[in-house]
Amino acid sequence: MLAAGKSEMTDREEPRFWLFLRSTMQLLVDKEYRALEQLSGGRRLSASAMEYAVSDFGRTLMMPPDGSFFADVVPIASTTSISWSIVLPLYSIEEGLSDLSLELTVEKLDNRLFSVEIEDLHVR
Repeated sequence: MLAAGKSEMTDREEPRFWLFLRSTMQLLVDKEYRALEQLSGGRRLSASAMEYAVSDFGRTLMMPPDGSFFADVVPIASTTSISWSIVLPLYSIEEGLSDLSLELTVEKLDNRLFSVEIEDLHVR
């Protein structure tokens, strides 16, 4: 299921990784912008910037239909950490798969958790 970098993640960690990505997307769909800002430690995109981007997009975000959740996952070469650049295509009620995407950097932490940096909400 992991598009790239599987050797850097155990089979036991991989389901947690996908759950983490889905949970992050769910916060955005639920308009929990402050929670996303806290999750990312306030790095990069602020709650107000996320809210503006979604509002400016002008459509109602929704979670992908069952079996439709996917992400573009690219390992980031680093000697100090295991991390990935991720693009999560978003869905809207009005159009289904939309041209808006959530762009993240996710880092594997020592305690089998993940940290996230929200890079952008971007129209592709």
